[in-house]
Amino acid sequence: MCVLVLVLVLVLVLVLVLVLMQGAALAAESFPARVLRVVDGDTLWVKPQSDVQVRGAGGVPDSSGRIKLRIEGIDAPEICQAHGRTAQRFLERWVLQQTVQVHVQGSDRYRRLLVQVQAQDGQDIGAVMVREGHAWSYRTGWTRGIYAAEERAAMREEAGLFADPKARYPRDFRAAHGPCHVVPRQKPMPTR
Repeated sequence: MCVLVLVLVLVLVLVLVLVLMQGAALAAESFPARVLRVVDGDTLWVKPQSDVQVRGAGGVPDSSGRIKLRIEGIDAPEICQAHGRTAQRFLERWVLQQTVQVHVQGSDRYRRLLVQVQAQDGQDIGAVMVREGHAWSYRTGWTRGIYAAEERAAMREEAGLFADPKARYPRDFRAAHGPCHVVPRQKPMPTR
């Protein structure tokens, strides 16, 4: 019985080590890509500038080589929510048809890559979105998220959505209204 417990513990430790190694491999990946479409204030479609094979779940290119990305650490208003289109347009002005540097952090349950995106000038797009009042720092359990300082500054300055006392955190909006089902306003995505 004691040997069986020891073997079980060793197997669990091995599985944990493998999971952590996979996460580290994902986090270490970085590639340049052209932004083809801005879905909303925190989701993009990109075309890597070279063949990219991202290991792990998510990040599987479609038949045209495009990959769907979710900006890690922010939560922008839903597209059908107040401030949603404004956030989308702001992000478009920053990155649409631009080459950005993508730093893979992991993947989410929708099989999108969770990424940090750097603009051509080196700025962290997630930080810019929060600092300018177009997204919240993504809260995880008991933390205020990685962009908490930017969010506090935006709230102090009443930047963007932080000037609206009725602005709702997207998670609360989705819980009350469900997901957005709207017709995209953009033309079909280019394949190049």
